[in-house]
Amino acid sequence: MNKTVIYSFAFIALFWGGQSALSEDLLSVYHQGVMSYPGLHQQRDASRSLDAASSSARGALLPTLSGVGAESLNRTYFSKSQPVYFFSTTPVSLDGIHSNTSFEKRSLNATISMPLFNLPVWLTYWNAHKLADAGDATYTYQQQQFMGSLAKAYFNVLLAKATLAFDQSNIDYLQKMLIQAKEKYKVGLKTESDVQQARTDYFRAKAKYIRDKSGYAPTSSTVPSPPSLTQAIEQLRQYTGKKYDEKTLKDIKSSFPFVNPTPASIEYWVNQAKMHNQNLLSARQTSRAAHATARASYAVWIPQVSVSGSYAYARYSNQIAAQLVGKNKGDLSTKSSQVALNLVWNIFSGGSNFASAFKAASTYQAQLANERGTYRQTMNDVRQDYLTMIKDTSTIEAYKQAVISATSSVNQYEAQYQVGTKDITDLLLQVQFLYQQKQKLSEAKYQYINDYLTLRIASGLITLADLKYLNGYLA
Repeated sequence: MNKTVIYSFAFIALFWGGQSALSEDLLSVYHQGVMSYPGLHQQRDASRSLDAASSSARGALLPTLSGVGAESLNRTYFSKSQPVYFFSTTPVSLDGIHSNTSFEKRSLNATISMPLFNLPVWLTYWNAHKLADAGDATYTYQQQQFMGSLAKAYFNVLLAKATLAFDQSNIDYLQKMLIQAKEKYKVGLKTESDVQQARTDYFRAKAKYIRDKSGYAPTSSTVPSPPSLTQAIEQLRQYTGKKYDEKTLKDIKSSFPFVNPTPASIEYWVNQAKMHNQNLLSARQTSRAAHATARASYAVWIPQVSVSGSYAYARYSNQIAAQLVGKNKGDLSTKSSQVALNLVWNIFSGGSNFASAFKAASTYQAQLANERGTYRQTMNDVRQDYLTMIKDTSTIEAYKQAVISATSSVNQYEAQYQVGTKDITDLLLQVQFLYQQKQKLSEAKYQYINDYLTLRIASGLITLADLKYLNGYLA
């Protein structure tokens, strides 16, 4: 008995563990995408490159220290008929010195320099710093876009799966009606046209199922059709590199709250976008970087001041060196040091500075116009997204009522069809209308989720917490 209980629990744990391992939710798919999506990695490395460029530009403002050490062996040839001047202006006697000798030299030189006032260098660093900030904002914006795009792709798969479920229910119902029509035709209660009408609607529903599963749904210029299931799975696949089985993806719960945005103030969302929209912040920082470049191009005419210092030490070690300088020991050391204050003033350089300044000023004006355009577009997007979510909630409620009404109508027409007061054409039209309303209700619900994500992205507020919120309504 005990063994039976143990085996039973082991089987249950294995079963549920296997089911859990097979199922995928939004968060697990997202984490798979973060690890493998090339676009995120590319933007991350681009942001790191800009950060490194900023650090490099800052280095030009800090002291520069360099040192050189050397050791050399010199071979010298002397002629006694020629006077030799070695470290002095007085000729040195060569008596007792070989004509072919050598001596060793060791030296050390150190130099330090630092700009005291160099406005172009400061502005160049400011430009690099702002470009790094723009790169960070762009990377954050790409992360937010990735969150939204992957979540939308995930829910598009769920929508396509729900559409196929409606299609299959419609097929089952129409097949039942076709069988009934055939049976009633055999006993003379229905005509052949009734059978043909039922067969036509049945195969039309099967064709729609095939198209919704693996075909390419037609699109219009105003309202694009949802992707087929195959398309939706492939769209999700591009973010993770993994092909998913729609049966393993968790579905949305019926308890999902379709409510208006909170706070219910359009200006709140607009103000959030002004402060947090990363695309707008990137455009703003890029504009400031261009402004710094323009200022730096004019600053080349301002004098530049720097300070520098150097120290040099040399040692000559050899018996011949001692004899030449009149010392008893064979070594000679020299030391020198200096400190300098440098002033550089670029007055004229062939007109290139004027052209560079004009180019930088024009670039700044272009970036400023881009920032203003991005600002207007962002504010408009936020307002439109907010209003769209309000429309979505009203649309969902309207389709819910339409489904209730259409269901009641189908029940009435079916009852009347059974007693012969309605023909099959009227009934099938009502059935078709019912499934159309069900599908539109499903599309409206998933459209609400997409618009929720779009509003969060446009306002700059989307985070992993939003995906956790949506994931909490999956089962």
